[in-house]
Amino acid sequence: MGGRALMYTASAGRVPRDKLSDAAAMALQRLLLLIPTTTYRTEDFVEAARTLDVDLVIASDRPNVMAGEFPDHLLTLPFGDPAAAAREIHGYAARRPLDAVVPVDDVTTVVASAIGEALGLRVNPLAAAQATRNKLVMRERLARAGVPSPSFTTVAVDEDPRTAAARMTYPCVLKPLVLSASRGVIRADDAVQFAAAFERIRGILQTADVAELGEGTDTILVEGFVPGGEVALEGLLEDGALRTLALFDKPDPLDGPFFEETIYVTPSRLPEATQARVAETTAAAARALGLSDGAVHCELRLRPTPGGLEPVVLEIAARSIGGLCGRTLRFGTGMSLEELILRRALGRAVPSFERERAAAAVMMIPIPRGGVLEEVGGLDEARAVPQIEDVLHLLARGHPRRDGGGPAGSPSPPAVRDPLDPDHRRPGLSMKENRAMSIVREFERAFNRQDVSVLVACFTPDGTYHDTFFGGHAGADQLRTMFERMFREGRDYAWTMETVVETDEGAAAEWTFAYVVSEAIPRSAGRPVRFRGMSVFEKRGGRIVAYRESFDLGAALLQLGFSPEATVKTIRRHRL
Repeated sequence: MGGRALMYTASAGRVPRDKLSDAAAMALQRLLLLIPTTTYRTEDFVEAARTLDVDLVIASDRPNVMAGEFPDHLLTLPFGDPAAAAREIHGYAARRPLDAVVPVDDVTTVVASAIGEALGLRVNPLAAAQATRNKLVMRERLARAGVPSPSFTTVAVDEDPRTAAARMTYPCVLKPLVLSASRGVIRADDAVQFAAAFERIRGILQTADVAELGEGTDTILVEGFVPGGEVALEGLLEDGALRTLALFDKPDPLDGPFFEETIYVTPSRLPEATQARVAETTAAAARALGLSDGAVHCELRLRPTPGGLEPVVLEIAARSIGGLCGRTLRFGTGMSLEELILRRALGRAVPSFERERAAAAVMMIPIPRGGVLEEVGGLDEARAVPQIEDVLHLLARGHPRRDGGGPAGSPSPPAVRDPLDPDHRRPGLSMKENRAMSIVREFERAFNRQDVSVLVACFTPDGTYHDTFFGGHAGADQLRTMFERMFREGRDYAWTMETVVETDEGAAAEWTFAYVVSEAIPRSAGRPVRFRGMSVFEKRGGRIVAYRESFDLGAALLQLGFSPEATVKTIRRHRL
């Protein structure tokens, strides 16, 4: 929010910031926008609020640098504690009444309902919003209501993945319960892939930003894979009734093993009867969860059956389409999706719900591998492609996150897809990542925080590790056992990769390794050990397929308290 404070000053009833007063604000409706610091959608919602001349109040999860100057308009709320946030806003509203509260992203849907219920505003019931944020609760409610959805079961994160894999039906899809944007969603076609996906998701759930979410991080959802094409319905709920705003086709196959979004195209080219079934299924899903008001975004698969394509609900969210995809939609004489949502929340009339007739599409450019973004090239060349309206680069240089595509418009869905489909493969448009953010660095960080699950996830399912002390190990189970033993027998680890040279096929690293022997090794307990060495990493698909190392074993043994004679004997045995 820090760099966007000036956007607010133009949206608070168009009153200059030094002239803003309660008297002026009282003539306006007062709107509370809940905006997480990670969203891309601030600008579009703030612009919509400016268009509507509301007294805009923005609440975020982190303090705004301008909050001291605008204490009544730039608030900080604990989004992770909806009850506490509702109490804070209840006190605020006692002196500055609010007319509406609107969540901008997934993160704020639950807190918006908590605040709205406390103030008697038009929002979804709290229990309904909570159900959209927990994939297991969502699945259970959809199943009870008979809404077509995938078969499902759950596995505790501390269960042995081999045991769980033995009772699964394949293919299946593993998902964390509480994450969004397809993070950690992985397809498995057999028990080996299941175990690898499980380890990877377990590592994600143990990272600090996810673990702090609390409830839901101890369980992995496993669903039956649903074949067929995929669509997304954008709608608006009005007292429980669904109004379809747009139906997006997703022309690229989304068959896994990962499910990155790529192209959205609207209007849909599906037969009218199929589109009607999609809308009916979405409405049934909203009713099953208890959603009643505001934006709704539903992802569905179209499962082939003898009677035609059957819509199957993958997920439904109590918010509008994510990222900047909403910019593809205009209604009536040019009204934005965000303005339409705010009008509904404020109880204002919507002049027209009819979407403009021109087809439109958006493409999110897939990321070829993990890393830190250094550069995006060829933007001007991509913008020059006919029918491309814009290419938006949303990620700052040096940021370890993904890039995004911008909207395009054209007369028909086939025409709008054609210029988008190959763009990210054209020679002119390229992404360059910083190799310092590599699997070696990921391995280094995971080891130093003793994160066994992430360490194992750095390796392919058949990955091998040859340790000078502990010997050779292969496969996730053996690797997990080896790392757990390491961390039992030592403490205060510091493994510093000083020089790393890396390609897509492999890497080499020079390093310094230091630790203190634990009480698990009585004869050496408390001894500090430090030595230098090098490692070779063979890679496949961005992960480690084989690891081996070399260092002065004699120097390490002497630090462990071995006598010179015992050191020589150990080295000889090791060489044999």
